[in-house]
Amino acid sequence: MTTAQSSVSVAPVQKLHFFQHIPALDGLRGIAILLVLIHNAGHFGAHPSGAFWVTALIAAIGWVGVQLFFVLSGFLITAKLLETQDAPNYFSVFFGRRILRIFPLYYAALIVGLLIVPAITQQPAGGEASTSHQVWLWTFLLNWVHPLGLPTYGFPHFWSLAVEEQFYLIWPFIVYKATQTTLARTCYALIAAALVIRTVLALGGATEDMIYEFTFCRMDALAMGALLAVWLQSPDRTRLLQEKAAARLIPAAFAIVLLGAVFSRLYTRSLLFTQTLGYTLLAVFFALILLACLIGTSKLNRWCRQFLSTSLLRSLGKYSFAMYVFHFPIQLRLESFLPLFEQRFAAWSGIAFLVVVGLASYVAAFFSYHLYEKHFLRLKSWFTPRARLEPSQSELPRHA
Repeated sequence: MTTAQSSVSVAPVQKLHFFQHIPALDGLRGIAILLVLIHNAGHFGAHPSGAFWVTALIAAIGWVGVQLFFVLSGFLITAKLLETQDAPNYFSVFFGRRILRIFPLYYAALIVGLLIVPAITQQPAGGEASTSHQVWLWTFLLNWVHPLGLPTYGFPHFWSLAVEEQFYLIWPFIVYKATQTTLARTCYALIAAALVIRTVLALGGATEDMIYEFTFCRMDALAMGALLAVWLQSPDRTRLLQEKAAARLIPAAFAIVLLGAVFSRLYTRSLLFTQTLGYTLLAVFFALILLACLIGTSKLNRWCRQFLSTSLLRSLGKYSFAMYVFHFPIQLRLESFLPLFEQRFAAWSGIAFLVVVGLASYVAAFFSYHLYEKHFLRLKSWFTPRARLEPSQSELPRHA
């Protein structure tokens, strides 16, 4: 008697649904890149007056845009990790998609700035020192050595990308298999630890840049965003927040940030209060605004979402990564023309310079995205999370 071969049908692998796209979050990214750009490219003199005082004030506190980026990253990364937590390709999905988003543009910028440009043109003052310390840029470790005085001409702003990459390297392993309760407690612990570490460093004589750039000093913002993602995994908690707190989120956020502004003299980075509790208050502020965009149903929350969903802010948010990469090198190249700006635009030279840097950064980011980055982003389809098969669905063929 011969044996007839039969098999039990295996259900096809199902794809998990990614966290839905929320237009207002693009607008928050747009706000963040505007704050950073105004901060880095602002040239308004020591004592601006009139309408320029407002612009100079925004430029002085624009560094808080990085704190907003951190809160957004903590939230979005954690939300997607939690959504794909049960996927058998959990790690390959996360790291594959992050590499495709960050590495092509990041390393292209380094190749052009550190290898090609020095080979064909004379390096500007400081360029050679930056080239000699480039290993820290290639390895995403700049934030640990830049505060110690190692120059990185053209790329000092890459410290924040280093912080985020270090977060991306560690956080997936913490989220993997963790329960919501454990993950929430981890976030609380990281927020408290960051505050304690900054306080110890500040009282111990650490420099302003150390507290500003060291990863463990900024992890409360990342953890604050991650905590929101954990909270919103629970429908009951989300419903409770909507019913009890949604209408108070934005007023509470501004009350907190204004209170901090009073004690920190408008978040002056060199002050002890800013370096300690001020950073945490800013993280809470941005987290509450983010939460209002996600669950708020009041008129004020709807207005906030509508404002952040405007086409201009969403467009800035879409290209914010490339704008962040390009804006500082563009600014350095254009600073040689500052005397011409002052001669041509007089009192308006600072505004004119800022507009030119902003437009140039946006145009460069636009073409970078559509001519270069987009082709790598299409490859993300190779890293789609799969649903874990039940044991009954993964049985091997049986023989009769």
